[in-house]
Amino acid sequence: MQPKGTVDIELDVVYKDVVIGSTVLDQFNLLPGHNVMEAEFRYQPSDANNTVAQEFISSYLSSDEPLPLTVKGTSDSSPFGSLQTALSHVTLGTSLTGTHTSLHSMFLSAD
Repeated sequence: MQPKGTVDIELDVVYKDVVIGSTVLDQFNLLPGHNVMEAEFRYQPSDANNTVAQEFISSYLSSDEPLPLTVKGTSDSSPFGSLQTALSHVTLGTSLTGTHTSLHSMFLSAD
């Protein structure tokens, strides 16, 4: 993972047991009560030649099915020592639905 800013949280995104990128919460401000936060998925496999990472991006582009993902925290997920232990125990199941976009149709519709 890259070094964190003073208020960023970064969690690993895992597909079929391979880290394929991260979920980033910029401007992390945890307040008492219910919190709603925007997060950004960044596809950044450590090895672009990894067949699982390639399968993910191929499925995302060619399928309209949900792709199961796991969002996992690590001790590096936060620059705040008080959050590092807690975030290292975070594991969330989620999915990302493919775009079902063919490269052929993308080029045909380009202006």
